[in-house]
Amino acid sequence: MKAVILGAGFIAEFHARGYGSQLCAVCDTDASKAQELAQKYDCRWYTDAQNMLDAEKPDVVSICLPTWLHRPYAVMALESGAHVLCEKPLALTMDDCLAMQQAAKRCARQLVTAQVLRWWPEYACIAEQVKRLGTPQYISTRRLQHPSRISWHVEPKLGGGALYDLFIHDVDFVCSLMREPPIVLAASGNRGPQGSFRRIDALLQFPGCCAHVEASSQMPEGYPFTAAFRAEYPDACIEYSFRTAVNINLEKPAQTEFLLYENGGPRTMPVCESAQETAFRDEIAAFLHGVETGSPSLPLEETIAVMQTVDTIHRLIC
Repeated sequence: MKAVILGAGFIAEFHARGYGSQLCAVCDTDASKAQELAQKYDCRWYTDAQNMLDAEKPDVVSICLPTWLHRPYAVMALESGAHVLCEKPLALTMDDCLAMQQAAKRCARQLVTAQVLRWWPEYACIAEQVKRLGTPQYISTRRLQHPSRISWHVEPKLGGGALYDLFIHDVDFVCSLMREPPIVLAASGNRGPQGSFRRIDALLQFPGCCAHVEASSQMPEGYPFTAAFRAEYPDACIEYSFRTAVNINLEKPAQTEFLLYENGGPRTMPVCESAQETAFRDEIAAFLHGVETGSPSLPLEETIAVMQTVDTIHRLIC
């Protein structure tokens, strides 16, 4: 299966690792970035997406571009005949999300959102435990970081800030556990200087379960990137925390704690030392398997439902 990547920024590196020998080309308008990534993975490079799609005729395309470019380039890739794995968030507006959904349907191709948390080893284990224990009474999630990436990510119409960069991870994961969209009971948010929301708190109601989802990209300098999850039951509790100096970086050590409280005492759950690399590799493997079998690794309808929940929260805090 032939794969190409649109975009040669830091997230493209993880996609390239996942595709391995199946990667035949990368594209970026910055020729130096495209060439550097291509040389590292022994493939061709381009600076024009349409030229690459016409020349390579790939089976699958990873969209690793800034969020505001997702819609036009995902549609371009779909119309070229490729299946598409698009980095999260799918888009910043529901109009764009629905247009991308329509394009995938029109072209009879899969469009899958790269929600890597679903393949993160510890989060996958959490999902297994929730399936075994049943619906928790309460869920709490947290995703916090220092604003080290002051770029397009924090521009309201380009990256959308923490709402779309951080918060969406945990909303998607919690919805995947509950298997249905929630009712938004309450939400609050603080904007940064650029106008995007940099801190978001939301209370989500599922049948039998209330979830508190928190995200912030305005923590003080020196504060580590922090992700945490807790699910509470009358007689059990799942608790996971992950702290590292820099988000998604293979060279930085992480402090991870993963415990299951059940039957009167805590049990240490397995932790993957290479969780980040494993998650992206498994995500891409699942995407390719879904293309081969005709059963998407993450149905687009689930992503649309999550984006509608995020859109509702965005409207409440505006």
